[in-house]
Amino acid sequence: MKRREEMTFWEKIYLPEILKGLAITSYHLTRNLVLNTAHLFGLAKARRAYTTVQYPEDRKYYPDHFRGSHRLTIRDDGAVRCTACYLCATACPAQCIYIEAGQSPDPQVEKFPVRYEIDTLRCIYCGLCVEACPCDAIRMDTYVHPRIWGYDRRDFVETKEMLMHRSRVLTEKGRDGNMQEMLAWYREQEAQVYNPERPELKTYTERDRPKHYADPEPSPELPALDRRQGRIKSELEQARRLREEAQSLLGEFERKAREAESEAQAIVAGAKAEAERLATEAKSRAEDFVARRTKMAETKIAQAEAQAVADVRSAAADAAVAAAEKILATSAKGKVAEDLLARGIAEIRQKFN
Repeated sequence: MKRREEMTFWEKIYLPEILKGLAITSYHLTRNLVLNTAHLFGLAKARRAYTTVQYPEDRKYYPDHFRGSHRLTIRDDGAVRCTACYLCATACPAQCIYIEAGQSPDPQVEKFPVRYEIDTLRCIYCGLCVEACPCDAIRMDTYVHPRIWGYDRRDFVETKEMLMHRSRVLTEKGRDGNMQEMLAWYREQEAQVYNPERPELKTYTERDRPKHYADPEPSPELPALDRRQGRIKSELEQARRLREEAQSLLGEFERKAREAESEAQAIVAGAKAEAERLATEAKSRAEDFVARRTKMAETKIAQAEAQAVADVRSAAADAAVAAAEKILATSAKGKVAEDLLARGIAEIRQKFN
């Protein structure tokens, strides 16, 4: 439904709205006056006048589906059914449930709530805690509304004993038992709060606790809790010894870690020195190898040059000899030619070689 953002002219001048409100109030006043007067004379019994419930003297009857104050259900042995699984506290949108878990003395149950408190000033009575509980440990079927009396925040914090007490009252006195106890408690507090000698004192700091909460019934879990306390002390002592051993082992581990670190650093330093030495040797060997290969190449080049020169000279000598033979053969004949030719060839060969 969208709300009108602008008022009409008659709404802006306010007077018609004031008259309308006065008319509604006058109608209810006149109707109640006429009907109550008629009821005195036995008339109009079928028509019910508007009434105000004079609480706490009078009270309304709550239906079965009414979500009232919480209660913790109890097992057959009198122990609380809650296993301190924290699902109700997790599901609570107002974060008003506080649970302190402890190990249960029952071997069949892992945990139980040492403390279970509900801050009713924060609670919105949505019922999500009831829906979230997997073991039906919390309910809101007490048929009683939350307490509305108190000047101290602690008066509105419901403890585990109070929540368990409601389950016992519901079993023993029925659905009206918790309401009757709360109304009786209201009357007790009304008599205790006002101190005639100190009219300014309007708190609960000097009041007595409610009778049914003052001396809570002894829980069957207390002897087991005492035994559990001794076991917890021994476990704490054992945990202390284990902690000392763990600290000693930790110191030994740290010492070995430091030694391993220094050894690793020495190994790394040695590896670096060895790598530098090998690099120097490799560089020297490479330089020697290059020098030898260079010298061998130069030697081979010189030999090739010398061989080439020798080959050229030999070829030139052979050509000169052949040319000389041909010339002398045509110009000189006989023994003189032969001697001349032989002597010339020998001289040529001697000069070229």
